[in-house]
Amino acid sequence: MKKTSKDYLITIPSHRLDIENKEDLVEELARIYGYNKISGSLPHLLQLNQAKIDEDHYWKNLIRQYLNNCGFQEIITYSLVSEEEKNDFCWSEEENYFYKLLFPKSENHLYYRQSILPSHLKTISYNLSHQNKDLLFFEIGQIYSLNSTNQKKEEILTLSGTGKIIKSLVHKLEQELDFFWMKGIVENFWQSLNIFDRISFASSSSKDFHPHQRADIFLDQTKVGFFGQIHPLIRQKYKIGPAVFGAQISLSKLWIFFPPKFPISYWEIPSFPKIERDLALIFHQATEAGEVIKIIKKIGGEFLVSVEIFDVYSDEKHKKNQQKSLSFRLIFQSSQMTLLSKKINEIVKNIAIALQNSLGAKLREK
Repeated sequence: MKKTSKDYLITIPSHRLDIENKEDLVEELARIYGYNKISGSLPHLLQLNQAKIDEDHYWKNLIRQYLNNCGFQEIITYSLVSEEEKNDFCWSEEENYFYKLLFPKSENHLYYRQSILPSHLKTISYNLSHQNKDLLFFEIGQIYSLNSTNQKKEEILTLSGTGKIIKSLVHKLEQELDFFWMKGIVENFWQSLNIFDRISFASSSSKDFHPHQRADIFLDQTKVGFFGQIHPLIRQKYKIGPAVFGAQISLSKLWIFFPPKFPISYWEIPSFPKIERDLALIFHQATEAGEVIKIIKKIGGEFLVSVEIFDVYSDEKHKKNQQKSLSFRLIFQSSQMTLLSKKINEIVKNIAIALQNSLGAKLREK
């Protein structure tokens, strides 16, 4: 090494074949100087926006706590994917352009991913091949979307799982992860953030999910995610045998809806009793439960505090007529007075009439 007027001229010894680029050289200089002598600090721009960092950490920790309580394990996967994997589960359905490495480590690490689910499928495949079962994973990571007009960075929450979500040897209770359990986990995720009333689900057209078990997630009118059962052909591609379920939510779009300060929300426990009513109706097979729930909430009014679907039934007669039966549990309650059964029965009757007029529903005979 020779010092010129302002610079240093470094000649790499011929026996140091491991130093191939400037990154290797910087690492070698840091090793000689001493890693312990280098003091770490946040970049200047991050220091100027520390409040925003603290706020993001608050929400992410809240998300991590909820998913850990659901039995999910946080993982960190590699950001690069292969040519065969890069188009799977792309966030945007528009034409995408990918960042491609000039000097990739291997053909399996060629493109910067635009979805995290392919990396999760590889992780699940690896674990299953090593006899690890009942897998529940989540990851908070970043993708870089690129199209013909602009480029943007987006933070993504990804969920994946297969096998049993509940396994209690003491109580002999087992529950396989399925579409409805994944939907429940996604729904409770929004509940934990106190914005569930602004969330809706719609049928998805993603080719990477099972055609009968897939849905898009909307916050107000903005699509913020999707979930469903991974398509059997995709499972076969990643060498996975059992059914796998996945979800992807854009946290970058989610942060837009949060207020600048940490929200504190609460409600008083009503001192008046609640009234439950079950409503079972027959719909056309293509009718979406989310559409039915919207109408129920609209007609139910201020006293309707909860709507839950607890049964989906279709016998041979229903299948022949392309019909299905949906059963809902409605909970009515007031914080100011005791509700009368006569009043609630009238509301339930109006709900049934509205569903009949708008969706052609029929009350199921007992």
